[in-house]
Amino acid sequence: MEWVAGVPSRPALYAYLPPRERANGGAVLVCLGGGYAGQAFRKEGIEAADWFCARGVAAFVLLYRSGPPASRAPGPWEDAQRAIRLIRSRAAEWRVDPAKTGVVGFSAGGHLASSLATRFAAADAAAADPLERFSSRPDFAVLVDPVISLRYATHAGSRLNLLGPAPSEEAVRTWSTDEQVTADTPPTLLVHASDDASVLPQNSLLFYQALLQRRAPAALPVYERGGMDSACFAAMRRRIAGRSCSSPGCVRGASCGEPRGGVAPAAKRSQTVPSSCWESSSQASSRRAISPARASI
Repeated sequence: MEWVAGVPSRPALYAYLPPRERANGGAVLVCLGGGYAGQAFRKEGIEAADWFCARGVAAFVLLYRSGPPASRAPGPWEDAQRAIRLIRSRAAEWRVDPAKTGVVGFSAGGHLASSLATRFAAADAAAADPLERFSSRPDFAVLVDPVISLRYATHAGSRLNLLGPAPSEEAVRTWSTDEQVTADTPPTLLVHASDDASVLPQNSLLFYQALLQRRAPAALPVYERGGMDSACFAAMRRRIAGRSCSSPGCVRGASCGEPRGGVAPAAKRSQTVPSSCWESSSQASSRRAISPARASI
């Protein structure tokens, strides 16, 4: 699937698991871009999942509700909350650490990821729904050319598909994620390109400034050129690959032992295990399954 035109009612999660010998316990929930009208499944899902998986990080690609009216808030955000809780609930099965589980988002998916990072719920041990016994707060966030503000320098299509043609002031404030940042917002890496004409870099600047004001950990590399999402992500990948170790966050440099600029080839990765965000059983499939198991909310 190159592009998913819309997910009207049945979100799903694709799980990409690294080989057992390379898995380091890290996990990311991947939120795709597409202006809340559709989702760029291959470009921002499979390619990102491959990159993380090759570095020992399990990647879970979310197909959230998109395309109006299904895209109206809070639907996609509810899907993301449920997805990260599902990952934590099945951490032992998927060999991930619930305390090393973050979110990655591109463009409108960056807005969804930033919504999850700013509006989350703690675990409720007494909840009737087993998934609500797990926290929906990501441990970190990576936002690549994200839509942030629905008030200033906004992406008109994302705002329209998420809030409708005449949103209230309260809705604009609630879903402008720079206005929702608190000291509890998880550590966040923002990545943007100055020449991005679709999602203006002011969006990342607004979120970064909000993080700094609340003393939340933050970083924002801005590239002169790169355009939108995949090109910008590729620039970030090249920057990381240029070090002695290409594992994200590694500080050991030449002593790490990783080959410069590369890791295990893709052929050694394990198969994809597609799963519905709302079903308890997994279903083995090919590494790049076309149709995941799905269930209605």
